[in-house]
Amino acid sequence: MNLEKITDWLRSYLLDKPYLSIFALFISLIGILLFVAQTYFNVNLWFEHRTPKETSHHYINITADSEYIAHDLEATGDSYDFKKIKYLNWRTLKLWADTNDLQEIAQNSYIWMRFEAKNIDQIPDPYCLVEHVGANFQVFNDSGELLFQSGKMDFSEKLPSQLQGEFSWIKLNHIPTEYYYVRFLHREGFLFGFTAFDNRIDSQSSIYKNFAKINLLPIIFSSFFIVVGTLCALVYFIEYKKKYYKLIDLAIFSFLVGLTEITRNHFIRFILDNSEALILISMIVPNFVFISMHSGLRRLFGAGKWNILNILIYINLAMAIFNSILGLQIDRSPELLQFFIQVRFFFISLTIINILGPIIVSYHAWRKGDELGLGHCISFIIVLFLVIIEIYITLSNDSSRIPVTYWGILIGVFAQGLSLEKSIFSNGQQIQEYKATLLKAEKSLKEAQLKTLQSKMSPHYLFNSLNTIHALHKTKPELIGDAILRLANNYRYFMDKTDRDLIPFEEEWEFTDDYLHLQKLRFYDTVRIEFRKEGDFKNVFLPPLVLQPIVENSFKHGFRTSAKSNWLIHIKASLTPEGKFQLLVYDNGAGLSKEILSNPNKLWERSLGNIKERIEHLYEKTHFEIVQNFPSGVRISLEIEDIISESPILLNS
Repeated sequence: MNLEKITDWLRSYLLDKPYLSIFALFISLIGILLFVAQTYFNVNLWFEHRTPKETSHHYINITADSEYIAHDLEATGDSYDFKKIKYLNWRTLKLWADTNDLQEIAQNSYIWMRFEAKNIDQIPDPYCLVEHVGANFQVFNDSGELLFQSGKMDFSEKLPSQLQGEFSWIKLNHIPTEYYYVRFLHREGFLFGFTAFDNRIDSQSSIYKNFAKINLLPIIFSSFFIVVGTLCALVYFIEYKKKYYKLIDLAIFSFLVGLTEITRNHFIRFILDNSEALILISMIVPNFVFISMHSGLRRLFGAGKWNILNILIYINLAMAIFNSILGLQIDRSPELLQFFIQVRFFFISLTIINILGPIIVSYHAWRKGDELGLGHCISFIIVLFLVIIEIYITLSNDSSRIPVTYWGILIGVFAQGLSLEKSIFSNGQQIQEYKATLLKAEKSLKEAQLKTLQSKMSPHYLFNSLNTIHALHKTKPELIGDAILRLANNYRYFMDKTDRDLIPFEEEWEFTDDYLHLQKLRFYDTVRIEFRKEGDFKNVFLPPLVLQPIVENSFKHGFRTSAKSNWLIHIKASLTPEGKFQLLVYDNGAGLSKEILSNPNKLWERSLGNIKERIEHLYEKTHFEIVQNFPSGVRISLEIEDIISESPILLNS
């Protein structure tokens, strides 16, 4: 039972909400802020190392494979005898190094490596650009000449850490050489990095140009993902009340993918002066990428068969937190480094599983009738195929790494974007259809209420009016013609006006005047009517049957139950220059009981409640009030602000 509660809590507060994706974005932004704070916009474009006018059409490749000896070599005086060193037992170190080789390298502070090279006679001014992390080093040729040295080759100064990377231009000479020998000094228990750009020996300008050219496409892709993520996030926060959780998941996924690749890009590290922060970001951010991806898919297709996506989200969350903590400590603990060396293949397997999961979920969604599932299934199969190709290229020791996964990720983001657009568009259509249905239902309800009101009013009103006319036949027959005309006007109003949304106020006022005239004939001298208006009402529009039912309420409920013979009803309509409409109706009749006044349901259950609902539906700023009049009777007040500016628009709609 406790396990079910925990699962329900995790699903409600982690999976159904965008908190995990936002948490991943938050961690990434912290890394960016740290980077900006450390760098302080200190950008070094390395212009001092360029020779703009120099060009070269020939270059020499050094081999990607290297050979190594896991101990320091004995020097003869201040130099080394490379004729003897050449024939020592050199072990091959592949691009994807064997676990035992990595452990042996980590356990020895001094490491020698050599790289096979060809003659460089065709290069007028040969250079090699290398990125080195976590070690000091020296570069020699076959003749024993020291070509380059970075740092001291003893323990007299602190050695670089694994997060401290630099780029160095190594100037080579034209002496023919079969190998370049590199002597490394690093911290015992830790690994180091040493990468020659494109394994190329060439002029500085040519290397720089090709370096930028090769990295241009990855930078464009990375920037594209960051821009897409940023724009989607802006749309989400602008429309945050609509809860576009799918959109924020896509935004964070795209942003994290772009951020991961931009911080891993060698050219970006080359032009920026703070590679330590970039390396740290590139270690932490990738752990959170799959969380936002699975979260977005889960909102599209559900958790899938066997709750695959839920399980993957939990696994990736645990791995992200674990790897982030270890990543921050990896430069301090040799044991952690040994752990990461041992589990390299596990992380590769987890990457494949993170792509297989969405394939299974989207496939089952498609089989169940979700047309979006097929597109996602195909796009993830393509992504998986491209990832396997890149893994194969790496494991096959091919140094010309082609970033094929960019295309897969681009396809994935494109598919997610299309499905998101279709989902939002579909929701928009459903909302519009719902609104249309709701308006239609409201109109039908209003018509039904008006017809009910008319059906209740018409017989009662007709019966009383005919009785009044019959009485006039004996007392004042000269008034019968006017009474019949007023009654005809009232019923013409019922037939022609009450089915409209809005009518001119003047027509409602004339209708009420006809009604009051008939009531005056009926009650004669027992009722005094005060009926007046102030202002220009030609641009004022109201729903039909607003004023007359309020007035009728006094005759129907106030005067009939009162024993007085000097009844009073006061009706006043006014319009201020600011466009505020005011209506006041009060009488000195029987009034309302405390029970009705204290119970809103009973107070508004009659025709006055219908009037209140219609007024509030059509106008934004209204005030409708029913209170006790003093010393007796009922006071009803209605106020509508900005009625002139709103009425014509409503009439046209």
